[in-house]
Amino acid sequence: MRGDWQQAGPGRYGGPGCLALAQEFFGEPDHDGRPRVLLAHAHVIISGRLDAWEGWRDQEPEAKSLTGQLLRVRHNELASLRRFADAARRMCAVPDSPFVIPADVAPYEADEVLALHGRPPLAFARRVIEVMEGEHAWLRSPVAAAGGGMWEFGGRERSLVTLPAAMQAPVIEPVVIGTTPYVGEFPVTCKELIEIAAELDRAWRGQLWREDVMTSILAGLRDEQGQPIHELFLAAAQLNLLNAPTGVGKTVLDAGPRIAAGRAGVPIALVARDIDDAHAVRDALDADISKLSWPRDQHRPECALLLSARRMHEKALLAAELGSWDRVDRLGYGCALATFVTGGPPRPASCLRP
Repeated sequence: MRGDWQQAGPGRYGGPGCLALAQEFFGEPDHDGRPRVLLAHAHVIISGRLDAWEGWRDQEPEAKSLTGQLLRVRHNELASLRRFADAARRMCAVPDSPFVIPADVAPYEADEVLALHGRPPLAFARRVIEVMEGEHAWLRSPVAAAGGGMWEFGGRERSLVTLPAAMQAPVIEPVVIGTTPYVGEFPVTCKELIEIAAELDRAWRGQLWREDVMTSILAGLRDEQGQPIHELFLAAAQLNLLNAPTGVGKTVLDAGPRIAAGRAGVPIALVARDIDDAHAVRDALDADISKLSWPRDQHRPECALLLSARRMHEKALLAAELGSWDRVDRLGYGCALATFVTGGPPRPASCLRP
């Protein structure tokens, strides 16, 4: 699937796939019966503002998965409505484009396009996104490893590195990441949450308060009809707010579903306020998991921080200043490059230039 439309600037990285998804979600025929897509509707998808669309929750898992794949590889500039509209119009104006601007509309004024690809929208979107993912992976494939010789890194203030001649450049195999099967909801009963809290009380000897707190807060929770609840649900791609005064046990309640999901082998994402809160959440969860018994045939889950290398390095230096060497070991990435610096400041680097 190659054509001139795939060379039309930033629009090639999301434009056709986004328009196909918009055709699936919002498309309707024009007065001549041709499938029509509004650019404003497509922008809701490419910008990731699906929270503004009430119908998103009811979409099939396949469509949601394709949308997530698109957002991962789309060009960041397309989050702007003006830039997306300009890119879409350019893409639709080139030969053999799968979407075209209506003939009676000036290209620079178009706010809708017509689908000409003639395929089911999801099938077309899937094929386009596969091509996008291939290019995305190629652009981010591992660079060649440095061998013996002189190298440099840094910007205005360059650093020089001299690696021993005997140092061989290793072959770097690409990291293969599997896709977790879709789980719409992960239920946890109140009984299981109370049992987890009681188990943590026994594991943390002398700190017997979690079970009572968990029992109390669960007794106070109500569903939308005002009835007592018997189970909680962790819902995929959905934000549910839990409002309760300070000190009633929200943190204790949060820990239960996390541990239950870990035991069930269901990966979950935890969002923290900032980097310090992310460290605190990770450390507390890992400490709880380390105290609990785990089946021998089951991998003990871990909580991984998704932070930039720069921020991790900054926190590692701060931990070193405070003498927290266990924390340094967890935060530092172990760069030994400073040993070979022969000019300029000895600092971490992720890329060398010959």
